[in-house]
Amino acid sequence: MSKKSLIVSDKKLTIKQKMFLKEYFKSGNGTDAAMKSYNCKDRHSASVIATETLSKLSDPVKTLMEAKGLTMGKLVDTVNNATEANKIHGTQDDFIEIPDHPTRLKATEIASKWLGVKEDRTPDNIKRRIVAEEFFGD
Repeated sequence: MSKKSLIVSDKKLTIKQKMFLKEYFKSGNGTDAAMKSYNCKDRHSASVIATETLSKLSDPVKTLMEAKGLTMGKLVDTVNNATEANKIHGTQDDFIEIPDHPTRLKATEIASKWLGVKEDRTPDNIKRRIVAEEFFGD
């Protein structure tokens, strides 16, 4: 089943919702999809619209993801593997593996979001994250 037939065949979707899903699956970015499909000029408003639309359309999104082989189990496994990601430094013959901290941090953030863990946005924590990104970043 193609993604177009999944989107078009669902008669419960509005025209704008169908346009949103088409753009969302093309770009992977909800804000951009909302800006195009809802003719929204403000990125913050588009972000809110995208969040609300994706929440309302979770069943069609889940159906399409599963049709493409992206099951929740596969996503969890991928995020779990990313928490142990390494980078290779050196040449093909002489290299070492070191932890890929930005990838590991991103995987942890994704898992935390799925689990409903709120991000600490206090000024001290933001400073710690900036220092960590400068220290561990590429």
